[in-house]
Amino acid sequence: MKHSFLSLVARAFIADPDLHKTLFVLPNRRSCTFLRNELHLAARRSMIMPGIVTISDFVAEQSNLVEADRVELLFALFNAYKSLKGTQNVTFERFLYWGDTILNDFNDIDMYLVNSDEVLKNLVDYKEINTNPLTEKQCEVILRYWGEQRTPGGDESLFEKSEKYRVLWSKLPELYNEFRRELIKRGIGYPGLIYRS
Repeated sequence: MKHSFLSLVARAFIADPDLHKTLFVLPNRRSCTFLRNELHLAARRSMIMPGIVTISDFVAEQSNLVEADRVELLFALFNAYKSLKGTQNVTFERFLYWGDTILNDFNDIDMYLVNSDEVLKNLVDYKEINTNPLTEKQCEVILRYWGEQRTPGGDESLFEKSEKYRVLWSKLPELYNEFRRELIKRGIGYPGLIYRS
């Protein structure tokens, strides 16, 4: 008979008299439920269950930050953005789409403990390249070396639209630091910030 991994874990630990003092940290709530079930099946008796938590809950318990909801985070990000020099004339409605994308990027940076300065500088450089109209010669070089087809001069309406967001992209490193400072001061955070802390 083939047993699941969690069944094998339950069988390995069930004989431990101090099992109730053990803490199992698992990737998600579903695996926590299945381990509880497997422990119950392996014990075949009443018992005091060990601690079983998700890694997210475990990390949150170790941090002094509380996870804020998405709306609160977006407003905090917008306020941090508006506090930066040269960004005051943007409305929340115009910021919302990019704010959600930026919030996801900041979360990934912190979740994976990436060097934010390097990643954001590369992102800013990438956005800069994509908003600049290219000459025919530059398009040929891009096609030859990277195999990506570009149009010389680019689409002017696209360029003008992306030009409006040029300030946003150039402010990312500064925004990241300001946003994190503000959240930490308020004792709240997004999952990645909580993991990093």
